[in-house]
Amino acid sequence: MIGSHGIYALMFHGLANTVPPYFVFRDTRTCLILVEEFERLIRWCLKRYQFIKVSELDSFVKTNHMDCGKIILTFDDTLSHTVELIVPLLKKYQIPGLFFVTTDWATSEETPLVFTFEKWLWHSAPIEITVTINGHKRGLSVPSRAYVAEAVSELWRFMFELEFPPSQLNKSHIQSDHEDLHHLFADYESLAWKPASWDMINWALSSGLVEIGSHMVTHRPLTWLSKEDREQEMRESKTEIESKTGEKLLACSYPHGAIDEATINIAKAYYRWGFSSKGGSITADVDPLDVPRIHVPGERPDRVKLEVKYPHIMRAARFMNGL
Repeated sequence: MIGSHGIYALMFHGLANTVPPYFVFRDTRTCLILVEEFERLIRWCLKRYQFIKVSELDSFVKTNHMDCGKIILTFDDTLSHTVELIVPLLKKYQIPGLFFVTTDWATSEETPLVFTFEKWLWHSAPIEITVTINGHKRGLSVPSRAYVAEAVSELWRFMFELEFPPSQLNKSHIQSDHEDLHHLFADYESLAWKPASWDMINWALSSGLVEIGSHMVTHRPLTWLSKEDREQEMRESKTEIESKTGEKLLACSYPHGAIDEATINIAKAYYRWGFSSKGGSITADVDPLDVPRIHVPGERPDRVKLEVKYPHIMRAARFMNGL
């Protein structure tokens, strides 16, 4: 039977009833999936898998019983709209979910400006802007709405070239003669990237189906940070989440999937499980601080079915084509 074997962690970000026309995120790999597509995928998995909590994963590792048809649902960023939509679905299907929280975001309840950039470009086109980061400049040309995706992708490339954390982008980095620049990214509160508050997170936990994990304090890629800063991100996020929720944390998710041996070694002091963003199944010899997950892209959720049916082919495809 397709998908009757293996343990798979699925990685989601945002969930929505509709996708705004300006929502492009990075290239075509939007992290926003439609509710109807999510439900269709869940129903497909339910016919083939048992959904488990991360707190149950140890029992399968210790008994070396990993080839047994299990699914772990994970949600990075713990976004407000996603929590509102997901928790009723978890109850409907009686399946658990693991939410990774970025503590600064939960405390501020403010959408990071970088995630609202595309909306502003969409409504402002045509427009020419300059982004200045640490003295480096990058011009972005948006002659029409058709060029918004290209401009957003270029912005993300620019930030990663400079190893500048995307979540730290602010209005001072953006220059333009556009008359509405002072209204940059206003009125975005009800859409996809607003973080869930601590009250909402505790509401989700009260369902009995939700587990919580750390997505660090600031969402900065850990491999860009010093050893001291990496440890601070792990320690302080764990401490705050446990204090705010009363839950004992077992797991973390590495922001932007940035992970290396040094990061894993630090994580050992704080977490039992660390989830990466590389694809594949969880095997008996898995490094517990480098657990693979299948990213579920919003525009191609059916790709998950290919991952579980043809895992070796899909790993090769990712390597050759950057899927």
